[in-house]
Amino acid sequence: MLANPEITPAEPGEHSARAVLRMAERFATREIADEPIVIHIGDRQAETTTDADGYFEATIDVDDGALRSGSWVHAHGALPDRDDATWVLPSLVVDETTDRLVISDIDDTILSNGAGNVARTVLQTIAGSHLTRRPIDGAPELYRRLTTIGAPAAPPCPVFYVSSSPWNLFDFLTAFMDHHGFPVGPLLLRDLGLNRSTFGGAHGAHKVSGIAAILDAAPNADVVLIGDTSQQDAMAFSTTIIDHLDRVTAAYLRDVGDESKTNEVRQFIVDEALDDTMLVIDDLAQIADDLAARQWGRSR
Repeated sequence: MLANPEITPAEPGEHSARAVLRMAERFATREIADEPIVIHIGDRQAETTTDADGYFEATIDVDDGALRSGSWVHAHGALPDRDDATWVLPSLVVDETTDRLVISDIDDTILSNGAGNVARTVLQTIAGSHLTRRPIDGAPELYRRLTTIGAPAAPPCPVFYVSSSPWNLFDFLTAFMDHHGFPVGPLLLRDLGLNRSTFGGAHGAHKVSGIAAILDAAPNADVVLIGDTSQQDAMAFSTTIIDHLDRVTAAYLRDVGDESKTNEVRQFIVDEALDDTMLVIDDLAQIADDLAARQWGRSR
């Protein structure tokens, strides 16, 4: 929860200095700490409080036959101590009837981000916008197809995006996805704090815990995991596969072109005996064909 004004919107052809200023706005945050919050969905509500960094979590049990898995509802938030502070929280419905899920990384999986080149990644992030950044070839088309593959008559398959990017980039990432036509889905990003649980080596741990929370919310879903070979996706996904062996249909890792990292990932897959479930792919388009052979979502 932040008290910041709206971020300056990106414009076509803008000077890079404007993009740098906009990025500074994202990180110069004023958190609303220790503030009571009330969240409503219909006539149900939950009360919680923001933590020292302005974050909050709330759980609402909703028993409504009109809510279908894969549909979106509007939750409403309010700060009781501030009469004019209300907002809408779009919320995706997943439950025990959800039969398929896609859980995807973002950087170098759907968003071209330098494949581990830190200097290039920082420059692209600071000096660009959702209008200038490019998706991985074929990614928007594939992800739209994944929402219907295997069960075209069913509600769209929910897509979740789990990334180690900081929450400060939420508006940029959602604008990027909308601009390029990716399916709308919840983003689970990271609190970029200066401690071991939120910074540095916690990349894999953040993804493991985020994926576990999604699977708990949809306990009967067959899951597809999509990441890349540039970071720690192989290790994070292997933990999920081991913990949910009967639920992970496949885990796909896009080869980012770094031969050393790719070889390490391939050896890891062999060492962990994950050959049947985890695949390194050269092109995202391979995913659809492989899933068709695996009968994704039809095993339950």
